[in-house]
Amino acid sequence: MMRLHWQQSGMAWWPLIALVILIDGLTKYFAAHILLMEEQVSIFSHFSFTLLYNKGAAFGFLKGEKISQIFLYGLVCLFIIMLIRWLRSLPKASQKECIGICFILGGALGNFINRLYSGYVIDFLYLHGDKWSWPVFNIADCAILVGAFLVIINMRKKFP
Repeated sequence: MMRLHWQQSGMAWWPLIALVILIDGLTKYFAAHILLMEEQVSIFSHFSFTLLYNKGAAFGFLKGEKISQIFLYGLVCLFIIMLIRWLRSLPKASQKECIGICFILGGALGNFINRLYSGYVIDFLYLHGDKWSWPVFNIADCAILVGAFLVIINMRKKFP
């Protein structure tokens, strides 16, 4: 039986994943306890804190019926398992890709934990302009976005 080194197995990356989950959870906790529902607290001209509870997936997709929630939980579990397998399969030299996957995993797990605990995801970061608006999001969503960017940048180097 072949034994993997702890770094090859992906174990070295769990502290980063845990850090993303911790920061996400703490910011959601404070947002839920400090902000009022749907009240906009302007930080900059195009950035506000606005507390919302998202009962669906990204951008409110799949919210509502119980069957869609069960489907969403299953889909997220499958996605998390696939990311863990991907992380474990990467060579030690793929650090940027590993960091990207860790950010995606941390964000996915942060939102999943929040959804399991509350039945919804707490969103509170709101980018907007005069004629445009981005959906309200959270730290987990930011981690997923940054992680995806890192993975894409790394893949572009592999496949010119």
